[in-house]
Amino acid sequence: MPQKNFLPNTFIIGVQKAGTTSLHQWLMQHPDIFTSLAVKDIDFFEHPRHAGDPVASLRSAFSDYQGEKVVLQTHVNYILYESSLKKIKELIGGNTKFILVLRDPVARAISAYRYFCKVLREERPPEKALQYQPQAVL
Repeated sequence: MPQKNFLPNTFIIGVQKAGTTSLHQWLMQHPDIFTSLAVKDIDFFEHPRHAGDPVASLRSAFSDYQGEKVVLQTHVNYILYESSLKKIKELIGGNTKFILVLRDPVARAISAYRYFCKVLREERPPEKALQYQPQAVL
């Protein structure tokens, strides 16, 4: 009978374009690790759709859990929001494990720039795009 503790106990966090998706896909092949691509990069702790009741959202997303030792969720942007990390600690507890994936910042920025050009979300030359400073949305 599957255990009831379906909440993630391990999180991959880090930066975009650093290999988190590859790491997630490799780890999901292990028989003692429960995860899926369906929960990759879903913000269960800050996004308004989930943040009001992250446990309900997690319960739905992890409904196929069968008692594996490691329950993995990956979302690179958790590293950007201290409040997400605090909510994870409050909800999951002190035994939570984090796998932090980083990359050389210059190589990461160039890779991100190329990706956004490829998906047609960036048209500016690199010297303009890489100087952009996002403004807070009020």
